[in-house]
Amino acid sequence: MLEILDKCLIDYKAIVHSMNVPMSIVTEDNIICYWSSAGERFTGYKAEEIIGQPYNKAQFLAEPEDDNPNKNYGIKSVLKNGIPVTWKGFIVRKNGQRIPVEVYISPIRDNDKIIGAIGIMHDISVLTTFEQTIREMLVTSRVDHLSGVNNRQAIDGILENEIERSLRYDQPLSVIMLDLDDFKKINDNFGHEMGDAVIREVGGIMNFNLRLPDSVGRWGGEEFVIVLPGSSLDKGRRTAMRICEYISDLDIPGLGRQVTASLGVAEHNSSLSAADLMGNADKAMYRAKENGKNQVQVFE
Repeated sequence: MLEILDKCLIDYKAIVHSMNVPMSIVTEDNIICYWSSAGERFTGYKAEEIIGQPYNKAQFLAEPEDDNPNKNYGIKSVLKNGIPVTWKGFIVRKNGQRIPVEVYISPIRDNDKIIGAIGIMHDISVLTTFEQTIREMLVTSRVDHLSGVNNRQAIDGILENEIERSLRYDQPLSVIMLDLDDFKKINDNFGHEMGDAVIREVGGIMNFNLRLPDSVGRWGGEEFVIVLPGSSLDKGRRTAMRICEYISDLDIPGLGRQVTASLGVAEHNSSLSAADLMGNADKAMYRAKENGKNQVQVFE
C-alpha cells in the first residue's frame, strides 16, 4: 500500500505546469509568484515580466483594481475573505488587444491560514460575441428598418404593457394614431424611393421629439402609433399638434410638395381593451382626414 501511495505523490509543480490554462498564483501580500506558460501565450507577457508585481496593478489588466482598501473585489476579496469568486472583465494583451475574460479565483490555505490565491483565466470572447449577436437580433426583431421606429409587433406589446401599468398605478395613458396625407400620390408622382425618404424623415421626427417614456411604432404603410404613458387626453393632443407641425415643416429635397399628416388622439380608461383604444384613436384620425387633413382631432 505504501508503495502505491508513493507513486501517487507527484510534485505539485508538475501538476500546475501540466494544466494548459492561463493561470496565476499570488502570495498573501498580493504579489504574483507564478505565471503559467498558457498565460504567456494568451497575454503575450512572459513570466519574468509578470512575476513580482502586485496582481491588482499588473499590466495585463485593462483597468487596475481600485487601491481603496475599503473596496474589495476580485483577487483582493479572495485574499481578505477566503471565499472563491468569479471575476468578469477585460485583459489587455501585450499587442494592445482587449479580450473579455472570466477569472475563477480561489484561496490557497495552509490549514486555516490564507497564504495566497490562484486565478484561472478563460477567454469568453466567443460567448461575448454570441451574447452581443443575440442582443442585436432582439433589437433588430423589434425595429422597422425603413422608419427606424418600433415595428407593429413591438408597439403592440408596448401598448399592452402600458395599459397594464396604467391600470395598476391609476395613471393616465393616451395614444396617437398618425396617417400621412395623400401618401399614395407621393409614391405615384415621385416614386417609391421618395416615399421611403418621407417615411424615414417622419420616423426621425418622432424618434427625436418625444419624451423618453413615450414610444412610437410604424403601424403599417404610412400609419404610425405613438403611446404616451402618463399623458391625459389634453396632453396627448398637445403632443400630437407639435408632431403635426414638425411634419408640415419638413423640407425634403426633390419633393415638390408639402408633407402633412392627420392625427387622432384617444385616452384609455379601465373599460377599454387595446383594440378599443386604438379604434377610438383611429376614428379621431379619420375625422381629421374628413375635416381637411393636416390637423389633430381627439376622441371624446
